[in-house]
Amino acid sequence: MFKAGGGAIVNTSSLNALICSAGTTAYAAGKCGVIALTRAVAQEYGKYGLRVNALTPDAIRTTMI
Repeated sequence: MFKAGGGAIVNTSSLNALICSAGTTAYAAGKCGVIALTRAVAQEYGKYGLRVNALTPDAIRTTMI
């Protein structure tokens, strides 16, 4: 991406990282880590034309829910 003059990275986090609920401690901590990583990489590599964003979708209907 550096050689190309930029690019984009999209990470997937979760709304649970921002609005926690009981019983999701490890999951929420992991998703908060994704947000922190996204912010740090964006600040560090933005000057090279790299865009970094994180999606934080709400609950998605799966068998887990």
